Amino acid sequence: IPETSRIARNIVMSQGRKGMDNEPVDDFKGLVCFRYTLNEDDMYRTFDRWDDLAAEPSPSSSSSSVDLASSGGDDSGAMAIIQPVGRDIVSSAALLRASASLRTKIRSRGGDEVYEWERWLRQEL
Repeated sequence: IPETSRIARNIVMSQGRKGMDNEPVDDFKGLVCFRYTLNEDDMYRTFDRWDDLAAEPSPSSSSSSVDLASSGGDDSGAMAIIQPVGRDIVSSAALLRASASLRTKIRSRGGDEVYEWERWLRQEL
């Protein structure tokens, strides 16, 4: 389990975005997948589900969905489908949800959102 958000971010960034700028949503992914998830299996399951959700949607949305039960990602046996929406949508949705929960406007430029996302996660968990 990563001890700091910097270590979690490094794990996320080594995933395949080498040479690309770090975006606040990458830090948030590290927090959600590793820092605030206790069970190691859950960490990697969350990491995989995040990737499925943040993948760029294909023109044919029905063929781009991911069945969690068949991918081995759902322990409950329930059928759940993830429709890829893209990184920008995931980032915007998290920003809006955190803003509503914290009852404050979160600036989306300058990296301030990472601190607010972490504050939101601490409040929710």
